[in-house]
Amino acid sequence: AIEIKNDFQDIKVINKDGMNRPAVEKCEPGIIPPFVSGYFFLNTWYSTYCQAGSFYSEEALNSCLRGKRIYLRGDSTARQWLEYLEKSLKDLNYSPKRVGNVPM
Repeated sequence: AIEIKNDFQDIKVINKDGMNRPAVEKCEPGIIPPFVSGYFFLNTWYSTYCQAGSFYSEEALNSCLRGKRIYLRGDSTARQWLEYLEKSLKDLNYSPKRVGNVPM
């Protein structure tokens, strides 16, 4: 085994031109990121090119997604989102759908 010393320095995240400016445009569906899209810090996502909203309360999440249809497709990450939404959304109508021969 190899021991890796835990004396790492903090990493400062800056955008491509070296400036650490806040994003000004609101994030919208279909927007194409011009470069690395962002990073997580203290369990919060920070977009590097647009302002993304945060859902700090159950009511804010329910209000945003109320009346919307959400399709999740993917691997265990999508499954984790589904499990989170099942616990967090009051009025979630979950109906699993099978695609191809993929077991559920």
